[in-house]
Amino acid sequence: MEATMLKRSTILFSGMMFGYALLGSVVFTGVCLSKQLVGKWLVVQVFSVDLPAANPPISLELDKYGKLIGRSRCGVFTGQWSTGQSALRFKGLMPSACECGEARQLEQSLIRAMGTAEQHRLDKNGLVLMHNGKAVAKLVHSRT
Repeated sequence: MEATMLKRSTILFSGMMFGYALLGSVVFTGVCLSKQLVGKWLVVQVFSVDLPAANPPISLELDKYGKLIGRSRCGVFTGQWSTGQSALRFKGLMPSACECGEARQLEQSLIRAMGTAEQHRLDKNGLVLMHNGKAVAKLVHSRT
């Protein structure tokens, strides 16, 4: 009886690990990324509120592999991004660890906006993240 339970546990564990590996690989393979969005962006507006000219400004760097690195006065936040037909998704957003008062609130507000964004618009003025057709954040391409 004990040997049967051990065998079933081993099979169940192996199956779970195989499923986890399979699902994990699905997340990272076949991800569609818009080459137009790759690069460094400066955040200028979140939820219709213009951001003050912070030093340094809040920035997002989107790489060609779907990795996101954000920088604010609070520190570094990370996540992943992908695109589809006019869709833009951010996932796995991890805020920085420090507490910086107003700067922290701005970072949290941006992360909340990114989490709700499901569409985007790219034009000569920059990148607009949208939720239900309304702008939740505006970014401009960084020159550096």
